[in-house]
Amino acid sequence: MKQEKKSKSILIIFIIIVALVLSIYQLKNSINRVDFKPEVIKEVEFINSKIVEVDTNSILNTTYASRLYRVKDSTIMINMRFSSSSILLLKSKQAIDKNNNIYLYDNIEFHRDRGFIYYTDKAVYHRSSEILNIDKRFKAIRDNDIFIGKSMEYNAKIGAVTAKNTDSIFILK
Repeated sequence: MKQEKKSKSILIIFIIIVALVLSIYQLKNSINRVDFKPEVIKEVEFINSKIVEVDTNSILNTTYASRLYRVKDSTIMINMRFSSSSILLLKSKQAIDKNNNIYLYDNIEFHRDRGFIYYTDKAVYHRSSEILNIDKRFKAIRDNDIFIGKSMEYNAKIGAVTAKNTDSIFILK
């Protein structure tokens, strides 16, 4: 009698453990199947657009994009061209304008007023400080002068470039 009761208790405990393990396994699989990526919901979209930012005295900057759309707290731009009083031209295939910064991706070109054109694949332009950070390999060309570097910072307010790990070819006349 005691042995039979003990066997039933062990069987019940075993069934509970198996049910628990199966429940945990099922829960884990259902969580893995759920896609947690938020859906991009466009609030507004423009094709071939021009945005001009002004203050009471002058034009601060101008942005062109072949496609531009607003998503939550960001503006996503395709084939973006940006210019201001201190940036002659900054363009990229893709850009995200968020929190007063422009995050640039793919085929970025930065044209300075002194002739150099910088090429890279990733950069960030901080609007408030007017600093362009390039944290990937870049190449700068002016006529026959070339330099390549690991990273660069351009302070547009003072027109100064700081670059790291550069290799240069300059033609002196």
